[in-house]
Amino acid sequence: MGMTDPPLSPDHLSRARLRLRKTVPMRGVGSHLRRRAGQSLEFRDYRDYQLGDDIRRVDWRASARKGPARDWVLKLFEAEEQANLMILVDDRAAMRLPDPAEKLLFALWALRALAHVAGEAGDSIVLARMFTSNSRIVSVSGRACASAAEAFAEDLWSSSAASLDATPVFEPNRLRRHLFPASVVVVLSDLLFADEDGSVGAFLKDAQKSWRQVIIQPLDTVDAELASLTTTGGVKVSDTEGRSFGDAVFTPDSQLVRDLRMRLDALRAAHENRWRGPGILYERPFVWPLSPDRTTLADHFRATFLTSDLFRAVSARGGVV
Repeated sequence: MGMTDPPLSPDHLSRARLRLRKTVPMRGVGSHLRRRAGQSLEFRDYRDYQLGDDIRRVDWRASARKGPARDWVLKLFEAEEQANLMILVDDRAAMRLPDPAEKLLFALWALRALAHVAGEAGDSIVLARMFTSNSRIVSVSGRACASAAEAFAEDLWSSSAASLDATPVFEPNRLRRHLFPASVVVVLSDLLFADEDGSVGAFLKDAQKSWRQVIIQPLDTVDAELASLTTTGGVKVSDTEGRSFGDAVFTPDSQLVRDLRMRLDALRAAHENRWRGPGILYERPFVWPLSPDRTTLADHFRATFLTSDLFRAVSARGGVV
C-alpha cells in the first residue's frame, strides 16, 4: 500500500457513490447526461426546484407563469460529453503539519477518493498543485483517473517540501486553460495563507463562471495544534511564509491559545468574505481530532468523508455536473 492510499477501499467508494446517485438531489449545474459530441450546453427540459439546486438555473418567467412564489421551475441542460472535475491541492510546507497527522496526507486521500468516483462515472479530471508553478498539471479521463491520481498523490507526498518560511506564490494563468464549462473546481486547503495580491480570489471568481461551480473544502487542524502547545513550557514562533517573528518566546497559556484561534479564524473569514460568489460553495471543515496520529487520522477519514458535503456534491449525480 502507498502512503496516499485512501483509508476507504475502492469498492466502498463505489457503493457509496451509487447510493448517493439514488438519494441526493442535485446541487450543481445540470444532470449528468451523455452526448456523442459537442462541448455546449443545450436546453433539454424543465423540472421543479429542489432544495440544494443551483438558483442560477431557475427560469423566472416559467416560474411566474406556474404560480405561487417559491414554486420555481429549473431549466435542465445536456452537459458536455464528459463532465470535468478539477482538484487543486494546497502544497505549502505548512500543509505537512501537524506531524504525524498531516493536512496534506488527508487532502491526498480525498483527492484520490474523488478521482476514483469521477473515473467510474467516465468523467475527466484535472489535478494540480496550488503553489508549485513548475509542477505538471495532470489531465485524464475515465478509467485512467484512479491510476493518474495515485501517481500524482505519491509524487507530491514524496517530493521535498518547500521551506516553511518561503512565501507561497499562486500563478493562476497555468490553470485557466484547463477550465471547461459546466465543471467543478475543488480546493483542498487549510486556507491559512495570505492572498495579498488577490490572485487566488480572482481565479476562484473566474472559475465559477460559465456554469462552473467551485467547492472550497477547509481542513481545520487549529484546535489539535493549539492543544499540543499546552504540553510545552515555552513557544517560539518560526518564521513562516515571508513573515518574521524574531526570537520571542511565548507562554502557551489559555489567553495565548484564544488569541491565536481568533486570529486564524479571522484570516479564514476574511478569505471567505472576499472570495464569496454565486457559484462558490464553502463546505463544512474537516476538523482534526485532538492528539492525532496517522491511525486516528485514518479512522477520522473513514468516519467523516463519505457523509461530507464534498463527497456528496461530487458523487451524487453519477459525476460532477
